[in-house]
Amino acid sequence: MKEFEERLTTALSMSQNSQQLCTQYHKQAKKIMLQCKEQGRKLTQAESSLHSLQISFIDQLEVLETIFTNVQRKFSTLEQQVMIHVSHQKKIYSNLANIFRKLEKKQVDPGLSSTNGSLYHFVDTDSVTALRQDLESVLGHLAQKKNSAQLAVGELQVRLREIHQMVGLLVKDKCFLNGILRWTQTEAENNIEIGESESLGSRFVEFHYHYMDADLSSITSILVAISSLTDRIASAKSRYLRTGEEELLEFQLQSMESQIDQVPDSVAKASDCLNRMQKHFGNLSKQCSLSATPFLRCNEITKRLEEVVFTIEAANNKLQIFERNYQELGGNVSYYCTELENLGLWYELYNTGYTELLFEIQRREQEDKRQKRLIEIMETELSRMHEEEMLKRQQFIEEHGRYLPTSLFPNMEEPAVQYSLSADIKPSPLPQLSRVYQRKSCNEVVSQLASQHQPETELEESVLL
Repeated sequence: MKEFEERLTTALSMSQNSQQLCTQYHKQAKKIMLQCKEQGRKLTQAESSLHSLQISFIDQLEVLETIFTNVQRKFSTLEQQVMIHVSHQKKIYSNLANIFRKLEKKQVDPGLSSTNGSLYHFVDTDSVTALRQDLESVLGHLAQKKNSAQLAVGELQVRLREIHQMVGLLVKDKCFLNGILRWTQTEAENNIEIGESESLGSRFVEFHYHYMDADLSSITSILVAISSLTDRIASAKSRYLRTGEEELLEFQLQSMESQIDQVPDSVAKASDCLNRMQKHFGNLSKQCSLSATPFLRCNEITKRLEEVVFTIEAANNKLQIFERNYQELGGNVSYYCTELENLGLWYELYNTGYTELLFEIQRREQEDKRQKRLIEIMETELSRMHEEEMLKRQQFIEEHGRYLPTSLFPNMEEPAVQYSLSADIKPSPLPQLSRVYQRKSCNEVVSQLASQHQPETELEESVLL
């Protein structure tokens, strides 16, 4: 009898201990399920928020790229206009340098100047230098504003490139979804259909929740079975202590003892279920913890986007200053360039004019000699005609006039007029050139006047005899 009671006590103690252990498992499992739901909700929200942020960042990048394109196009237009002026300036300076080299090489004839210098000696270098300084000052000011705007545009480009790289890394970063992607691949290999209506994170959460819910149901079933067994053993013991009917309870006790033998396996199964639930929960928790990294990157991208707004404003301000200065000073640049071009043309014509001056002096000298020779001939002829006239008048008077009364022709004995040539002014003496200059061809003057960029006139010089 005592042995039977001990058997009942042992069975009851084992079932109660198993019940308590399963109850703890069940409580832990329910707690894990609640935490699982919370983690699943966070994971789903994180995925949705990250996806929304990615779309928002991409949209903002497109807008910023459009703004940058407009800023860069505006800067390129202004820069090109300034570079046109700079190129024009270099061309003008090159032309001036060429003509000044020509003037330096061409020596002034000693008969025209006692300084024995070149044509460059007569160049108004002060005017040329003043115009060049004014032009360089304006272009230097524009270059300063251009460089300032260029730095601002370059900084904007660098910041946009950095944001673009960060957004690209955010889109390509698989750290947050690594476990989910591997799970998706595994399930696809196992030919398990995954619906396309839900997000990847939601399907991942539902997958783990499904298995965890099944394990919780298993733990609950085991707990209910052990609790039922414990209640039956307790009822049997109470009845035995009350009635002492050992024979009637023996068969029932044997049946419960056989069930008690299976309780450790059930408890072990419940433990396995709890371990699986903890493993699933660990996967969810890990994915949730991984979401912190991309969101930190999102915060950094948001900060950079806020900073780039000020960079855009700075670039626009610098461009406006650049454009305003160009509009104000562009007319001055054109004026100085035009003046310097006119000076270049003037000194080209000055070079050509000097060559023509040498020929003009020689022409005047030759013309003066020709006219003097002609005057000598005319004076000789006039003198001869005067003498002839005087002789004819004398012969008339001797042969006929002396017989005529003076009242009939009072001027009969008047002498013939003596005509002579005289100059209206006394010309200044011509310079005495050191050489006789001759043209290479008769079309040289026409060619020089047709194009100021033709090669310098080649003169053949011979020593004045």
